[in-house]
Amino acid sequence: MAGTIFSTIAAPKPVSGALVTMVDATGRTFLSETNCAGNFFVRVETWRPVFPVKTSVKWGTQTMEMESAIHREASCATCHGLTTSPSSAGPVFLWDGTPPENVPGGCK
Repeated sequence: MAGTIFSTIAAPKPVSGALVTMVDATGRTFLSETNCAGNFFVRVETWRPVFPVKTSVKWGTQTMEMESAIHREASCATCHGLTTSPSSAGPVFLWDGTPPENVPGGCK
């Protein structure tokens, strides 16, 4: 499982320190935290989920839950490209409006 979390769809700044929660069909939960580039990843040796997988992302008090389950593809980018289109739900983001000013992101 791997993906990138952005602050907003309008200004896609990566979010560092977001907690990605994944729960598979058996109820097993795996947590992953985004790095400075907003990326998270889970090695298959670490967690081999039974699909479908429900996913949510949290930073501070803000939580976004994915509306549908992941049914087979472990790469978020397969369905979440940088733009919304008939074949893409668009980027994964945490805020519909203006995010807090203290949201960390970007590598130095």
